[in-house]
Amino acid sequence: MTTNLAESINFVLKKTINLPISSLVMTTYPNYNKFLTNRDRKVASMIIVGHVYSEMEAKTLEDT
Repeated sequence: MTTNLAESINFVLKKTINLPISSLVMTTYPNYNKFLTNRDRKVASMIIVGHVYSEMEAKTLEDT
């Protein structure tokens, strides 16, 4: 079982060796940047309104 698992992982990793790191970074950077920008806007609006806790923490406090 271990040998089959190791062989299958090696087979998958052989394909990723040929991918340049720069293309991986350029693919993930726009998505990560969009996520951080949206999160920043959400946090900024929560601070302006006067929220002390995030939405998830507020729900947890309400449930208890």
